[in-house]
Amino acid sequence: MYSNYNTKTSLVNFRVGKTLKDSFDKTCRYENSNRTSVLKNLMKGYVDSKIPQIKEQVENQQTILSIFK
Repeated sequence: MYSNYNTKTSLVNFRVGKTLKDSFDKTCRYENSNRTSVLKNLMKGYVDSKIPQIKEQVENQQTILSIFK
């Protein structure tokens, strides 16, 4: 949906439990993938799924505001 993902990159650091990280890494290896590509795809999917909802909320707010003008 949102096609402009290929922009400058930035480092993202966050803490996660060791068991989850180890399981995630093993799963990525099993799937012949890597942590970065999987996390990027998950982030893209999340953003793509939320954009229509956000647009609808903004439109609804604009409609409400226009009623009170």
